[in-house]
Order: sequence, then C-alpha cells, then structure tokens
Amino acid sequence: MVNGSVVRTVSNPGLTMYFDCVIASLGHEIVDISIQSWLGGVPGGESTTLVNHQNVTLPHTPTEVIAGANSVEKTQGYPTWSGSYTSEESYTGGCVLRVDVASLGKEMVLGLTSSAVSGTLQMEYGFLISATNEITVIEGTGSVTGTLGTAVVSTALEVNYIGDRIEYSIDATLVHTTLVASDLLLYLNGTFKDVGGKLDSIVLNDNGVVIIPPTVAGQMTPENVSTFIADAAIGAAQIGSLALTGVGNFNVETSPSGARMIMNSENIKVYDTNGIVRVKLGKLS
Repeated sequence: MVNGSVVRTVSNPGLTMYFDCVIASLGHEIVDISIQSWLGGVPGGESTTLVNHQNVTLPHTPTEVIAGANSVEKTQGYPTWSGSYTSEESYTGGCVLRVDVASLGKEMVLGLTSSAVSGTLQMEYGFLISATNEITVIEGTGSVTGTLGTAVVSTALEVNYIGDRIEYSIDATLVHTTLVASDLLLYLNGTFKDVGGKLDSIVLNDNGVVIIPPTVAGQMTPENVSTFIADAAIGAAQIGSLALTGVGNFNVETSPSGARMIMNSENIKVYDTNGIVRVKLGKLS
C-alpha cells in the first residue's frame, strides 16, 4: 500500500515475515514505523481484527568510512556494499590511481568512474577483491577477467587512464588493457562490503606528470603552475618530459672535480681529468 491505497497484492499464506529496509544514501530516514498483525479475514475485510499495533525501535549501526591523508577504511556498519567513498576532484584525458591493499578477507571494489556517486554498480574501470582475496578486473556490473592473482598485505594495484586505454597493473605488472575514449572525465571511486576493509598509500594524479603551462614567464609560483615544490632534495629521478623556466638560477654539475660537465644559465663547460676546460658553449667570457 502507498498512502493507504493497495498497489499490489501477493497471496502466500503461512509465511513468517520480518521487517527489512535499506537506506542507501546519507541524510534520509524513515519515521513513524509500525508493524501490524491481523487475525481473520484480510486487511480491509469486515472480519479483520487488529491484535497488535506498536512502534518499533530498530537497532542501528551507521556505516562509517574514514579517509586519512592517503588511506581509506570502513570502520563500522553492516556486511553489505554500503561503505562507499569518492574523490572530490575529477580528471580528464588521463590519470593514474595507485593503492596498496591493507586488509585481507574483506570484499571491496576500487577504481575510476565517470560519476562521483559511489557504489559497486558505478564501478566502470576498477579492481574487485573477493572475500578470499582473489583479484579480478571489474567494468560495469561484473568482472571482465578471471582471477588475476591473490592479494596480500601491501599488494599494489594500479588503474592507469592513458590516452585511449585503461591499463590495469598488479605489483607493477600489466594484467589487462581496455580501449576507451581519450576524453573521459573520471573520479576515484570505491566501496567496501566488510568492516575492516582498508586501502593504504592511495595516489591519484595526472599520470604522475607535473604539468607546467608553457606560458609561464619569470619565476614559477603556486599560482601559475599545477604543482609547485618550493624546495626538495631528490636522490634519483626519472622524468618523462621536462620544462625549466626561471630567472638565472639553473646549475648542474656532474662532479665536484676532475672530469666533469657543468651547465648553468649562461654556458656549458666540459673538463678533462686534469680539470682543464676542453669544451665551452654559450657565454665565453
């Protein structure tokens, strides 16, 4: 019945019935709940006798998902697909999601979707981890691969949207590729089924590339670049593409003495093992 009107009737006498309700979204509630039982006849019939009418107090365990600086965990709730999370930012044309598995025996999905609405039905490009820790690729409402491996603590999962494809990797090994459009807009998205499900070391960015607009003139600031690092010491780095812009503060020296090369904002010098300049390019004076 809806607003006192019968909308559907099912005849199946003798069943034992329980009240059940699922609220999928935050901020919604059901009030004035009552359960009635009837003796004789059918509801609405002349011989209907109301023998019990009471408000029902229901146990309630709210679902809670806690997001840290680079982690997310379902800390309480029921063992249903209710512990969802999503990113506020979206990425167009390319992005990479990297996570480490931090719990075992907990069902979960994670990946990239074109919607900021969380949930398993919205998982367009992601991984499914089963209760037995088996890993499969899920696209849409079902898995598109067989078991690709078994998760352990610190198993690294990566979903990389690059150009016209989505690449899935487990522990840096490519396991599946799906061709897609090159102009997708995607969010990080995921859902835990079990309490205690957790992911660590979450990284989501534009394919790991720091983008410097070509129109930057003079000193770089947090306002005119997409990522700004004021000061850093890097022991080793691999850079796919590099743009340097500044105000005369560029200097590279391969060694403090002996055979070496020195580059700065004015010239390039190459020294032999005796420290004598053999090649000089740029400003010569």
